[in-house]
Parts: sequence; C-alpha cells; structure tokens
Amino acid sequence: MERRTETTELSLLYWKIGKRINADVLNNKRAGYGKQIAVSLTQQLTEQYGNGFTEKNIRGMIQFADVLPDERI
Repeated sequence: MERRTETTELSLLYWKIGKRINADVLNNKRAGYGKQIAVSLTQQLTEQYGNGFTEKNIRGMIQFADVLPDERI
C-alpha cells in the first residue's frame, strides 16, 4: 500500500508542476519558445532539486496537466 501512496503522491507532484508551468510560465499557451523554456527549467530544477527533471519529463508534466485539467487524478 505504501508504494501505491508514493506513486499517487509523485503523480500529483508532477501534475502540479505541469499545471504551474502552464499557468505561470507559458500563460496557458504553447508559445514558440516553449521548448526553450523546458530546457531552461530543466537546468534550473536539476540544480535545485537533483536529477529527474529532464526536458522530456518537463514536457510530460506539462502534457499531463493539459490532459487532466482537474487535480482529482
């Protein structure tokens, strides 16, 4: 049961990160500079929090928040 809770919490964290990037950085739009933003965020988040914030993961978090617009996942 602990593993399930960890997975749920991690999914919620990734969703919240994607939602925040969409709202605060991309202003809920897909700007032409979106890829550059993902690269920049990758560098910043990795420096602050360690590995796991690759460009692919950041884009996945953004898509995750797009597909599931509600926090109830």
